[in-house]
Amino acid sequence: MSGKFIGGVEDLHGRVPLTRVLAHDHRRWGLLGEPGGGKTTLLRHVAIELLSEPGGPLPIYLKVAELEQGLPTAITALCKSFTAADLAPFVLGEAQAGRAVLLIDGLDEAVDLPAARRWVCGAADLVGQSQVIVASRPIGYTEPAADFHTLTLCPLGAAEQAELLSRWVRDAGRAASALERLSRTPRLRRLAENPLLLTLVGLLLRAGQDVPSRRGDLYERALKLLLTRDHNAEDAAPVAPMREPDLTLELLGWAALRLHGLEGEAYRRDALITALEADARNAARLGKHWSSPAAFVAEVAERTGLLIPDTGRVRDASAYSFPHRTFREFLAATALERDMGAVGAGVASGAGELARVFAEGKARPERWAEVLALTCGRLGPGGADALVQRITKEGNTALLLRVVADAEGISAETVRGTPAGGGGMEQAQARQKVIEEIPALVKDLAVAVGLLEQVAKSTTCGHDLFWVREVLRRIERGEVAGGVLDGSVEDAKRAAKGAADNVLSHLDPAKRAELLALLKPWWRPIPAGSFDMGSERATTTRSPSTASPSPRASRCLACR
Repeated sequence: MSGKFIGGVEDLHGRVPLTRVLAHDHRRWGLLGEPGGGKTTLLRHVAIELLSEPGGPLPIYLKVAELEQGLPTAITALCKSFTAADLAPFVLGEAQAGRAVLLIDGLDEAVDLPAARRWVCGAADLVGQSQVIVASRPIGYTEPAADFHTLTLCPLGAAEQAELLSRWVRDAGRAASALERLSRTPRLRRLAENPLLLTLVGLLLRAGQDVPSRRGDLYERALKLLLTRDHNAEDAAPVAPMREPDLTLELLGWAALRLHGLEGEAYRRDALITALEADARNAARLGKHWSSPAAFVAEVAERTGLLIPDTGRVRDASAYSFPHRTFREFLAATALERDMGAVGAGVASGAGELARVFAEGKARPERWAEVLALTCGRLGPGGADALVQRITKEGNTALLLRVVADAEGISAETVRGTPAGGGGMEQAQARQKVIEEIPALVKDLAVAVGLLEQVAKSTTCGHDLFWVREVLRRIERGEVAGGVLDGSVEDAKRAAKGAADNVLSHLDPAKRAELLALLKPWWRPIPAGSFDMGSERATTTRSPSTASPSPRASRCLACR
């Protein structure tokens, strides 16, 4: 866990265990982590650890939605759920006496975030000197109060990734091969750093499947596996697989497409049901297998975990969220692909969902970029290029660059035709300038890394590949100013390192070896100070940013 603090806690920095945070004098913390990053698991693990410590503080784990009627009501309901209602006064008394740790999960899952923050503050005011830790996704997070300092859950490191996969597959070689494949693109690298998503990879490996090179294929296989196989622990009560798994994915896709444009990560139960009923044909298909949309939602939540109730229970849930934003984006992409096909075939009325996506993408390109990028991958060659061309005609450069940064299936010609690809410029120096200005052009380091990777894949020119790698290394070293909208700057730096390490991976082995031999002398680690690229001198008047590779290294393999 890394700590990002606002004064007063300078002695906590870098990666620290949560137990060290609990030993700190400060009493109010916000724990941020990506969806599926392990926030709930960590809070529950800490609760179990604290229960095993004689004389330690009493852990109280609650979902934020359970605080709506106040902390005393929530504690009473918690004790009743363990058939220990008579313990409620004792538990509340320990909290008010400062002898408890209040672990509040799912702040981001609340539909009304301002209200949820008030509930947290009310609980914190009631427990005095007891510690309070509230967990949330980073997007949309605002501290419940000024005294809440922020912790960030660390992503899985390389050793932790290998350890997690080893629990699913005994063949160390298969696990290592899977992790190597996941290291090839920023999106897949971030997937490997996420416990939930890497667990899906483990499920695929355990089922005897290989990890596909395209993330869209990976998501589809993993979701189908979740719907068709029993993955319960040996000591858990058996849960039947989902009925009609293909129809389930399709219905969830239509709901995701209609809900994705809304603010927040959680959706009221009524809004989810309305989305399922919006299309008469889909409502009729649902009605053939489930008694109602509510019954469908309950079965999905109880049997698959693809819908998460805000209270942790279906019976009293008022809102639902997807376990990871990636699932919602992929499901929305499957529905968008179907809708585009229906419009193209003339069997759908109106302009279709794509027009709405484009309209909403003008104000919030980051919301729809990944959905469109995944749609490109599903459309395949030709179809992906056509979709990018339609986005280009919309004149939404911010959306276009974000889509191109992560799209699978688009051609090298399409990439080169975008502003980030140089727009067909022939002169090497002009292309170099465009490559160096990509971070400033997109104003998002994570998107810049994706665009630089796409530019690299679209060329065999040694000059261009040299400068793509150079800019990636600058991002990795923190020399490029800028922020990120999704994730953190550290995520972008790690992605830049992985991209730079794999900048020649798209070439066949012979061409890769040939070009690497030409460029390797220029790719030495750069120490502090200025010097000529390839020189042995520690300092000169020229900086790496103005040096160019030799003419021989700049030749394009495609021209040979």
